[in-house]
Amino acid sequence: MRVESRYVRVVFECSAVVGALLLATVSAAADVPPRVLGFDRAYAASDANRVVAGQLLLGELNCTSCHAVGGAAAKQIERKAAPVLDTLATRVKPEYLRLFLNDPQATKPGTTMPNVLAGKSEPERAEIVESLVHFLATTGTNTVSNPSRYAVERGETLFHSAGCVACHDPRNNQPVEPVAASIPLGTPSKKYTLPGLTQFLQEPLAVRPGGRMPDLNLSATEARDVASFLCNDMEIVAGLHYAYYEGEWEKLPKFDTLTPVATGDAENFDLKPARRKDHFALRFEGTIELPEEGDYLFLIGSDDGSRLLIDDKVIVVGDGIHPFEQKRKKVKMTAGAHSVVVEYFENNGEESLQVDFEAPGGLQQPLAALLTSPAKATSTGKPQESFAIDGAKAAKGREYFVSLGCASCHTLREKGSPLAATKTAKPLAELSGSGGCLDGTASGTPRYALSKLQTESLTAAIGALKKPLSELAAAEQVNQTLVRFNCVACHERDKLGGMLEARDKFFLSDMPEMGDEGRIPPSLT
Repeated sequence: MRVESRYVRVVFECSAVVGALLLATVSAAADVPPRVLGFDRAYAASDANRVVAGQLLLGELNCTSCHAVGGAAAKQIERKAAPVLDTLATRVKPEYLRLFLNDPQATKPGTTMPNVLAGKSEPERAEIVESLVHFLATTGTNTVSNPSRYAVERGETLFHSAGCVACHDPRNNQPVEPVAASIPLGTPSKKYTLPGLTQFLQEPLAVRPGGRMPDLNLSATEARDVASFLCNDMEIVAGLHYAYYEGEWEKLPKFDTLTPVATGDAENFDLKPARRKDHFALRFEGTIELPEEGDYLFLIGSDDGSRLLIDDKVIVVGDGIHPFEQKRKKVKMTAGAHSVVVEYFENNGEESLQVDFEAPGGLQQPLAALLTSPAKATSTGKPQESFAIDGAKAAKGREYFVSLGCASCHTLREKGSPLAATKTAKPLAELSGSGGCLDGTASGTPRYALSKLQTESLTAAIGALKKPLSELAAAEQVNQTLVRFNCVACHERDKLGGMLEARDKFFLSDMPEMGDEGRIPPSLT
C-alpha cells in the first residue's frame, strides 16, 4: 500500500546520510546488533515484557528454521523466512557475496543474518566463502547497466513520496542526523545490479516472502526509477542521444548519408531538440531495459513521418507526409537490454511525435520510461568481465550450502525441489537458554552480535517454553502483528507506536485545511 493517497502526500524535505557504510570494520560491526525495528520500538524499555520481546526475536531472527517449535509457541513465534535464492545471481553481485558471506555484520551492520563462519580459521573461511560464491553464481547471470540521469531524478521524487522513508532514512545528501528507527540501506550499488534491484523493488515478496518490506505497487518503470536513484553513486548517463538535421523531405531520409546540424543528449523521444518548426528531422538512439519476457505493444504516432526500430529491426513505421496518425504492433520480446532507434521528419504545418509501449498486462506509457544504458568500461578501458564459474568450486559450495545449515533458512531449488539441510539442531524447548548462538564468542555456532537486551529477551522466551504457554488474548495477537510488520512506524494503536516526532514533519498534505486528519496516518485504536 502506498503512503501517498488522494488526501495524504508524504513529502520529505529533509534527509540523512545513511548511517551504515557497506564496508564497516569488524570491530565497529560488533557493536551493531541485528536491527529489528519492532523490537527497538516496542520492547527497548527496561520494563517491557521480555518473554514477548524474545518471541518476536525468535521469529525475526529465523531461529525456528533450525530449532523446531510446536504447540502454542508455534502460533506465537511467527517465522520470518529468509530470502529465496533461486535467482540470486541475477540480482546480487558476486563481489558483494564474497564480502557478505565472509562477515555479514561487517559488510552490512544491523543485518539479521548471522556469521555462520565466525569460528573458522581465516584460510578455512576463505575456501568456504569462495566455494559458496561459485555455487550461488550458478543461479543466474548479472546484467550490468548504468542509471540514466532522468531516471535518477524521477526516482528521487518517488523514494521520498511512495512510502520508502517510513522505514528508511531520507537520501538527499543533506547534513542532518539519521531518523530514529530506520533500516539502513548501506550502498545498494555495491550489492545489486540495476536490473536486479529493479526486479526486487517491483516484487519484493517474490524473493523475500517473509520480508517486512511491503509491495508498494510500483510499475516496472517506477521500480527502475527508484533503483536508479538508489544506485546514483554509479556513473550517471544520459540514456538517449539525438542527431538533428535540417532539409526538405517527403519521406524519411537515409540518415546515414546526412550530416547532423547538432547532436546531444535527450530525456525523451520528443521534438525539444528541434531548432525550427518546419523542414527538419531527428534521429534518436538509446537502449531500453525490458523487465520481463512477453508480448509488448509498441506504438508510434507522428505528424509527419516516423518509424521505430528495435535491435535494428523495423517494428512500426508511419512514413510520408500526413496529419497526426498512430501505428502500433505487438511483438514478442525477451527480458533485458535492447537497442532502440526512433526516426522522424517534419515537412511543414503541425509537428508532433509520440512513442509509447504497453508491457504484458500493463498500461500504455512513454517508451522513454524504459531507457537505460549499458555498463561503462572499467578504468582500464576494457568492458567489465562476467564472473567465471569454477565447476569444482561450485560443487564444493553446494556441499557447504547443505552441511553448514544455509539450506535450513534459505530456499534454493534444483529441478523444482528445494535443497535440504543435513545439519540438525535441538528443538527450541530443549535449549538451555545460554551459550550457543546466544554467546557471541562461542565457536562452532552462528554469531549474531546480539545486544545485552536482545540476549536477555531470547533467554526469557526460551525459558518460558519449559512450561505450557497460554493462548494470547486477541488484543495481544493484534499488537504482536503490528509490531512484527512495523505498522507502528506510522500508525498508533492503544498508545503503541505512532509517528515519531523526527518523521512527523515530513508528512505534508495536499489539503492543509484538513489539519492532521488529512496528514497523519490514521490511528488504529
